[in-house]
This record gives sequence, C-alpha cells and structure tokens, in this order.
Amino acid sequence: VSTQSTWGLYIVALAVSCCLIMLSILLVLVISLVSCQNIYNVQFVNNRDCVAGVPDPRPDKVSPDVALKWLIEGNKRWVDMKYRCDDDKHAENRLYHNNGQWPFASIVSCSDSRTAPELIFDSAIGELFIVRNAGNTVDSKFPGGVVASLEYASFKLTCNLIVVIGHTSCGAIIEAIKANATNSTAATPALSDLIRNLQPAVDLAYSINSTMYTIAKATAKDTYPPEDIVLAVTQANLNITITNILKMSTGLSGLVQSGSLAIIGAGYDMWTGKVHFLTKVGNVTLPPDN
Repeated sequence: VSTQSTWGLYIVALAVSCCLIMLSILLVLVISLVSCQNIYNVQFVNNRDCVAGVPDPRPDKVSPDVALKWLIEGNKRWVDMKYRCDDDKHAENRLYHNNGQWPFASIVSCSDSRTAPELIFDSAIGELFIVRNAGNTVDSKFPGGVVASLEYASFKLTCNLIVVIGHTSCGAIIEAIKANATNSTAATPALSDLIRNLQPAVDLAYSINSTMYTIAKATAKDTYPPEDIVLAVTQANLNITITNILKMSTGLSGLVQSGSLAIIGAGYDMWTGKVHFLTKVGNVTLPPDN
C-alpha cells in the first residue's frame, strides 16, 4: 500500500510539473506575440466596425462632414501606426463585400506607388471609391474616365464627398515643371498628353509668383526642381482639377449646389504621412489645424 501511495504521489507531481511547463510555454508565446505586434509601436484598433465599414444599420449615404471625419480619423491612425484592421478582418471584409459596395467617399489621387489611399486613410475594402492616374488630373478630352467614375460613385453608389489629393515630390508635377522650363517634349504621345494636362497648373503657379519661373529655368538641369515650386504647382493642380470636374459634369455640380455633395482638395506629405485638407467646394467644414 505504501508503494502504491508513493507511486501515486509521483504521478501527481509529474502531472503538476507538466501543467506548469505547458503554462510557461503558453506564457512565452503570448509575450512573443505581443512583442511582435508592438515592435514598431503598431496597434490594431477597431473604432468603427472593420467588417461593416460603417455603423449598422448602414445608412444609404453619410454627409460630407461625417465622411471627412472618418478620413481624418483614418489618416491619424496611419500617422500614429495604430491600424483599425488586422489581416483576419480584411479577409472577413472581402467576403462581406461580395454582396455589394457602400463607399463613403470618392478619392482622385496620383498613381504614385507610395500614396495608396486605402493605406493613408487606414480604410477597409469597400469604403473608398478610388480613381488614380499620374498627377491626379482630369483630361478635358476624355470626360468618360475620371469624371464618369466620380458620377458613378455619387449617383449609383453612396459617395457624398470627393477628395482630390496630390502629394509631395510628385513625379508627374516635376516632369511638367521641367518640360515647361526646357520647352521639351515627352518620350511618347501619351506622356505628352499628361504633361499638357498639367501645364495649366504650372502656368497658374507662375502667375501667382513669377519668380518661380526664373528659379525653375535656372534649376532646369537639376534632378529635382525646388520643393516649394513643386508644392505650388501641386496645389494649383488641385484647384484646376476640381474646377474641371465641376465644369465637365453638370450632374456633380448640381449635387454641390444642392448641398448634398462636397469636393475637397488635399495634399499628402510623404515624409510625415499626414494629409492636409486645403480647399473645398460645397457644404463641408475643413478641420482648423491644417
């Protein structure tokens, strides 16, 4: 009996030891996962339902002010590296939106690979209707491209806000500045059309500050023109693009006049990650700390 009791104690001690070892391993795994998640100060938060995109019950459309609020919140998460959705949520969201899309804003942005709107606004799939091209411009000869896409988003989908967004160090803007300074042509007809579309922005910026043209001519052989000239032309291009959208679409201009649609011109700073909302047309309030 004594021997059996001794063996029983051994078995109990062994079981306890195994449990402690398993708990220790589990604790190490948990600590490792937390450390990996925060190695770059990255956190996943869920201020708004990542799967549904907007709070349920889903409204058909949200106001321009609400849409802008969500964009500002998303950009702040991007700057702070506190993202709303992890990979599992993105996968779940993809399945959810197989049944349809309900974007809350349209974005006209540059095709630059460093300026993806879904990332800089920390948005889930199905939330933003995005139209991209080099220089975030509108071709007056082809309204069926950018303008028709924006009309589709506002009339057929759920977008009451359009944001035209440029960015620092834009390659298309730089090429337009250099072409203007050297009176040169682009390598292909299509690129020539792109530069032609951007020339009014260069002319507008120089009409506001004529010394910029002199500086651009003097630095024409440099790899990059001065950044203040690039930024001035970028902002001029925002204003021209918004004007062209309204001029080329009586439908969108009608929505703006009725107060249901607003258009914003914005700039993305690639160094800081922050989006600055610079100008507006329509019934929407820009943030004061821009």
